[in-house]
Amino acid sequence: MKKIYILLFLITTSYFCQAQKTSGEVTLGGLMSAKLDLDSNTSRVTLTLKGPSDRWFAFGLNALSMNSGTDCVVMRSASSFSDDRLIGFQAPVADAVQNWTVTTNEVNGSTRTIVASRAFNTGDTSDYIFNFNLSSLNVIYSFGSGANYNLVYHGGANRGATTLSFTTLGTNDFATVEDVNIYPNPSNGVFNILKNDLTTVSKVRVFDINAKLLKEIDTKNDDAIAVNLSQYATGLYFMEITTANNKMIKKIQKK
Repeated sequence: MKKIYILLFLITTSYFCQAQKTSGEVTLGGLMSAKLDLDSNTSRVTLTLKGPSDRWFAFGLNALSMNSGTDCVVMRSASSFSDDRLIGFQAPVADAVQNWTVTTNEVNGSTRTIVASRAFNTGDTSDYIFNFNLSSLNVIYSFGSGANYNLVYHGGANRGATTLSFTTLGTNDFATVEDVNIYPNPSNGVFNILKNDLTTVSKVRVFDINAKLLKEIDTKNDDAIAVNLSQYATGLYFMEITTANNKMIKKIQKK
């Protein structure tokens, strides 16, 4: 059984490493940071965005300035993470269709962490189209100058632009950047969490496509972890897995 487990681990980690890219966490202006993870298997991008917990903050794609039409996201309130676009040097406007699925909105002291994902190509002309082959991406960011969510001028010191560089994850990255895999996926209902020996999974949460929390499991199990979704309908779900050093989102499909 142990040999089978090791073989499954090697197969799944090899499969994973050929299909994942990451920008790593990049600091933005002191109060913010961003990380983009690309998954070619699912054609989805996951954004981990950190910003101040008491005010608005924004992050834009494929731009170095506030160009009209720039695809962006904005923390409009403590509970509203909005899929927006810029219309020049003024407050952004929300897209008619909200394509980001938020699975984490947590506050730790003065920092808010958002984890959200969407398809590379949403079919929405307002959204930037990700290409797994990209090696870099220009981004812009800004945050409010005061402790409120009024989308007014941010001030010259509270905004900026940078370029994210992407790397394809290799087997050495598996233990630190992406600690676990899920099999089988798709599944008829039971999903097994496969992890390396250095990783302890502390919590597993499952959400539907509307970001509704369906199941939460607290576990310190050092062996295999199984998540049973047999009682739920066929379709797409998202599994948030928390380890000692990381938090990740996995798309899962129930047949």
